[in-house]
Amino acid sequence: NTLDKFNTKWCDEVWFYDRLWSKGSKYNLMYLYNHALTPYDESWTVYRPFATSNKKFRKFNVDGRIMGLDLIPQTGHLLVITKSYKDIMVLYELGIPAIAPHNENIPIPKDIIDDLKKRFELIYVNYDNDATGIKSCIRFTKEHDLFYWNLPKSLNCKDPFACSCKYGLEAVLDNLNQKIKRDGNL
Repeated sequence: NTLDKFNTKWCDEVWFYDRLWSKGSKYNLMYLYNHALTPYDESWTVYRPFATSNKKFRKFNVDGRIMGLDLIPQTGHLLVITKSYKDIMVLYELGIPAIAPHNENIPIPKDIIDDLKKRFELIYVNYDNDATGIKSCIRFTKEHDLFYWNLPKSLNCKDPFACSCKYGLEAVLDNLNQKIKRDGNL
């Protein structure tokens, strides 16, 4: 149901400009995230979780798009800004609305952040817990006066998706709630 809600499909083959980019199999899983907002729009990401880092993603027409923005509620207590569609879906499974730019170095425009601050009481930013993710998270939260949440290195998981796979969904929720409590927001 979550994959359907987020317009995500498993792919058997991906062709790009009339050339076969990759074939899917049980050893080469591929998922298409359709970011199109209208029937005549084309915007998508193909994600291959087991591929080497330089061939994990194929994206088309993603500039200026914020993943999940069209799926969050009008208002709420908590919103998480994360860095991937798979993390958005994990947080959705926990009842937490989330959005993401297409990578940690793409800024979300100030007018959108200002609008989100009016709509949500708390906004936490969660990027990968590697050097790039932590640096981007700190810079972004300081710039927009938001809260940050990074998974502890001791979990050996870079993001909510990896944490949910390794420890289960409750571990992600417990970790976030502990951070919110430490910040005095619970």
